[in-house]
Amino acid sequence: MDKDFDLENNNIDESQENEEKNKKKPILLLVLYSLSLLIFILSGTFTLSTILKGRQTNLNNIQVGEVRMDLINNDSTNIKLVDAYPMDDEEAKELKPFEFRVTNNGTLAVNYRLKLLDVDRKDVNIDLPSKRLDNDKISYSLVDKSTNEIVKTGTIEDLDDQILITEKLQPRYSKEFELRLWVNKTAGKESQNRYYIGNISLEIDEILK
Repeated sequence: MDKDFDLENNNIDESQENEEKNKKKPILLLVLYSLSLLIFILSGTFTLSTILKGRQTNLNNIQVGEVRMDLINNDSTNIKLVDAYPMDDEEAKELKPFEFRVTNNGTLAVNYRLKLLDVDRKDVNIDLPSKRLDNDKISYSLVDKSTNEIVKTGTIEDLDDQILITEKLQPRYSKEFELRLWVNKTAGKESQNRYYIGNISLEIDEILK
């Protein structure tokens, strides 16, 4: 009789234990599901953020692009006048020009400027006369090759902050120029045994939207 009573008690205990386990299963499954959902959301957020950052970087690179100056018939951006004789403007048109191209490879328009900078004799490795030509004795002419029109002309002394031209360049567009320098007729014999060296410089002023 006691054995039967103990067996009955054991059955009751096992039944209660199974019932408690069954109650805990839904809670455990809910916790696992919540953790899986949280991991999925975080993973998706990180992936989307990475994609957006990658797209933004690519767009910035494309928009800024590249603005460059290429020489057409020269191997240096320096322009030299050494022992040059005086000539008038008509005669100067026959001089071989310094040719170059400005290109905007980007997808945005830019404002740029071309400058004619003075070069110190110490910065060049060539023999030069001891004296430099005066700026008012050096004339220049900048020609737009697409229209064959003179964009600007005058003397080096007239240039404001050494700027030849400031203008807007459209995206995916190039412009070619010809630049001529000569000793003008206001110079006398003193132009002999003198020199001038200038350097063409390209500067980006503003990227436009």
